[in-house]
Amino acid sequence: GILLNNVTGISDYKITDAIDPVGTVVSTDGECIVVRKDFPANTVPELLKLTAKEPNRYKIASVLGGIMHYYAVRLNDLGGKMTIVDAGGTNDRIAALKGGHCDVIVNTIGTIWSYVKSGDFKVLAMTSEKRSTVPEYKDIPTCKEQGVDLAPVLEYNMLMKKGTDPQIIEKLAAAVKKVSENPEYQKEIDKAYQQKPFVLSPKDSLARLNAQFDMFNKYRSQFTK
Repeated sequence: GILLNNVTGISDYKITDAIDPVGTVVSTDGECIVVRKDFPANTVPELLKLTAKEPNRYKIASVLGGIMHYYAVRLNDLGGKMTIVDAGGTNDRIAALKGGHCDVIVNTIGTIWSYVKSGDFKVLAMTSEKRSTVPEYKDIPTCKEQGVDLAPVLEYNMLMKKGTDPQIIEKLAAAVKKVSENPEYQKEIDKAYQQKPFVLSPKDSLARLNAQFDMFNKYRSQFTK
């Protein structure tokens, strides 16, 4: 999300000009594309085809400048024709979908699963490279399985202000690595957030952030329409 601030025009500088990374700390299994149970599409290709037939009739909830904004832009880039609305954070998007104020949201699986089990929502696909290893979610297909090229890697980074003493960064990076190797920590973040340790050094993390910025920047004109 922080990389998109510049791409979407929220900031006039790249985030890597303002921060020093301590490192990348975890990665996630991705998000899921969610609609109400009665929505007339059961796969992402069906969603794209349906919305293309009636441009701008259907709304996809986003949050300006966040990763959900990227998902919305990319789904339209892949053939959809949805109106992108800024609906706020995770719970706000869920409320917007349940209340009929939007037609599509992209959220982490854990945040919407109770609504799937209650029969309010259905998941069209996961945005991960592979299906989830969590037994409860293993039958949910990925976008790629459905022939849709949408699988950005979602990662979390520890960041500090530009110019921070390198010794402080090195000490924190070592602590991050130590924690990531703790089996109890690994179990807890998988259970709570479907995340897994994915640790990169400060140098490698900076290179990865710059590469991801370049990926997002390809769609700058669509973000700023």
